[in-house]
Amino acid sequence: MSNVSKHKVKHRRGLSPYLREIYSTLFEQVGRVLQCSKDEQPLTVGYNKLYKYVEFICRDRQQSPLATQLFEATDSSINSLVTQVLLGEGDELLKNFVTLYDWLYHRLDILERIFLYLDRTYLLNHPLKKTIKENGFYTLYTSLTISGKWDDLYNSFEQILCRVRRGEISDMSLELEFFTRYHTLAKWDTLDKRLLESSRAYFTEAHDYVVSNIPPENRFEINYRASLKELDMWKACRMNDEFLDAMHRVLWDYLILYKYEDDLREIAKSMFQTNKIKLLHKLWNELILKNTLDQREYLQLFLQGFADFVSWSVNNVVDDSAMSELLQPLIDLKSDISETVSHFKSPNKVLVYKARDSFQSAISNGKTLYKLSKSIDNFFRSAELSLETKKASLEDILLLFKSIQDKEYFLKMWKGDLSKRLIQRTTPSLELEDSMLQMLGNEVNEDIIKPMRTMVHDMTESHDLELGYQTSSQLLTTSCEFHPLVLNSYSWPVIKGTAALPPDLNSLILDFQQFYLDKWSDDKKHKLQWCPAMSSMVIEAHFPHGDKQLHTSEFQGLVLLLFNDHDSLSFEDIKALVRMDSGTLSGVLYSLTNGKHRILTKDDNAYSMNKDFSDKRKVIKLRQVQMRLRGGDAVEEDDESPGVSNEDRNELIRAFITRLMKHKESYPLEDLINAVLEKYIIQRQDVETLIRDLIQKDYLERGLDNYIKYKP
Repeated sequence: MSNVSKHKVKHRRGLSPYLREIYSTLFEQVGRVLQCSKDEQPLTVGYNKLYKYVEFICRDRQQSPLATQLFEATDSSINSLVTQVLLGEGDELLKNFVTLYDWLYHRLDILERIFLYLDRTYLLNHPLKKTIKENGFYTLYTSLTISGKWDDLYNSFEQILCRVRRGEISDMSLELEFFTRYHTLAKWDTLDKRLLESSRAYFTEAHDYVVSNIPPENRFEINYRASLKELDMWKACRMNDEFLDAMHRVLWDYLILYKYEDDLREIAKSMFQTNKIKLLHKLWNELILKNTLDQREYLQLFLQGFADFVSWSVNNVVDDSAMSELLQPLIDLKSDISETVSHFKSPNKVLVYKARDSFQSAISNGKTLYKLSKSIDNFFRSAELSLETKKASLEDILLLFKSIQDKEYFLKMWKGDLSKRLIQRTTPSLELEDSMLQMLGNEVNEDIIKPMRTMVHDMTESHDLELGYQTSSQLLTTSCEFHPLVLNSYSWPVIKGTAALPPDLNSLILDFQQFYLDKWSDDKKHKLQWCPAMSSMVIEAHFPHGDKQLHTSEFQGLVLLLFNDHDSLSFEDIKALVRMDSGTLSGVLYSLTNGKHRILTKDDNAYSMNKDFSDKRKVIKLRQVQMRLRGGDAVEEDDESPGVSNEDRNELIRAFITRLMKHKESYPLEDLINAVLEKYIIQRQDVETLIRDLIQKDYLERGLDNYIKYKP
């Protein structure tokens, strides 16, 4: 850098010889200060002497001409240096600017010390004058602008800035040195506005690139970390808070949240799935603290993404868990979701409510409720857990029950499972059953729970009756065990069905009936009716390959007992002997001749004992099936929930459809059918039949474009 031009001293008329000499000496020193060369030597200045010269001139009321002459000298030097020094492009141009700026800052600092008296007594108080440094830098700015170097510097910096953002430049020392100096001149320019506008364009393109090339679960993390790096860079440039706040908004609006109405829901779900809680917390805070229409819309998308995550989690647990093992995974999942929500600090009520509602919706579909009911059934049947451990789990079961939307429907399934546990005597603790029912009674109408508690109490009373009967009966023998249960017909799900009993069993039933009626002789309202469809048998069977203990229904047992006296029987023979209806008998014979345990064989429409039957297990429980005829073929159907009749289920579904339509008022037929299929295990044609029933009963009506409307 060189500037060897000399500054002429202007002598003003009317000045004394002494003042002229002072002017001459003073501006010779100014010329030395503003002179620079490639081999520049350290500059020595006699500040005290020159300061007194300036003070003497100012006291002679020469401040204005003195300031004018000083500014003319600095302006001339700066304009010359801009032309000579600011050459090249890119890094070279930035380096030359830094060199020029530092040189000028040092020289203006010297002049400021020499002309301190002028600065403080005149320039600082003048409404139209600038201070020495301010004038010098303003001259530098105007010279850069007029020469076009200002835009050249900005374009070079912007190109380098793009490379920095892309990670192509790791050492930013030159860029920081340049920008901190360049930005001091920007108060006379709209630099901040230009930077923000160019950043919007750059971050919009960057966002589109991330969306096209990065998986959803990683997009926010990449963009968020890029935004932190960007803000750190501008802080290092010593930008003011106003610019940093504006850049923060640009980063969120154009890099992070740009077009998020398209993918925020998916991104939030993916981040929850990959447990990126800290990053989600950052996103949540940004959304919850902004009170704009866009931010509120994004907040709703975030919450929908969270709801999708909860639904996805529940479905995964349901799909990955065995029928009898769903309970504990669901309890653990609910706890995990609550813990996840707790990471989001106040205000997080909307997140708490969304977690509750989405979990309720996810576990309330028919498939999940069915598996959950079977898992709870297994919990009460299990003998592996101690009673104390089970009692501690009742609160968790209650929490899951509270989350179920259609509690009455679920209790129907619960009641069916409870009846089977009690009748089959597979529940280790009646006390535990009753404790659970008492807790459920606080959540629903007491009239629903009361029959179920009566069922439990019936078992206790039946046990006492059985002990009394065994003591008094003369008919009981060691070859036949008889365990009668007296069940309240108003509480139990009675299954109809009749059959002819063997004489010895029939005698025991009549004997017990007399024992019971004698006990209640003072109360004529007590009556007994035998229910073979709810009874079971344990039969000791002898096979050539080993003896087995067969656990059967009473209908299955009655059929098997026939083969004590007969080698082979036709369908009609069996029907005549046991006096069952054809449908029931078909199901019984199908269960005994098909599947894993084929106790009977069928040959030429005749049934006989399977002499080749073998099994590693000593105790064998036979499945019960019901038979339906479809096109002349028998179709197997598991008898999983005898406590819930088809009519009960249909009534529940009608009530669900009515409630849904009352809320929706108008709903597409296809969507209505899908809503029912999602919640209940039912065939599509059955749903359509129930909807037609409700239309015929004037609860609903069919509108235009295949819409269903609610009729108030």
